[in-house]
Amino acid sequence: RVDPESPASGVSIYPNPGGNENSIISVSHNREEPFRMEIFSADGKLVEQSVFLAAEGIIYLTLPADKLSRGIYTIRITNSDYSFNESNRFNRQ
Repeated sequence: RVDPESPASGVSIYPNPGGNENSIISVSHNREEPFRMEIFSADGKLVEQSVFLAAEGIIYLTLPADKLSRGIYTIRITNSDYSFNESNRFNRQ
């Protein structure tokens, strides 16, 4: 059974691994609502966070390379009730 109210979702990061250029995060979602993006270092520390409004469809966020040192990061994107909770690994070279 398909529930039209459940969020259809997806998160992609490219290029990954990233270098000196900015990487792009694409978020696809089926309804408009606020989301939080959190970036964690390999040791679990919160490095960066922001809130954005996701519209229905695909939105693109910039992951600024200049704010991240070399290493592996976890990028988590959630909505307010955590019905959407996606995490991806990102490697900054």
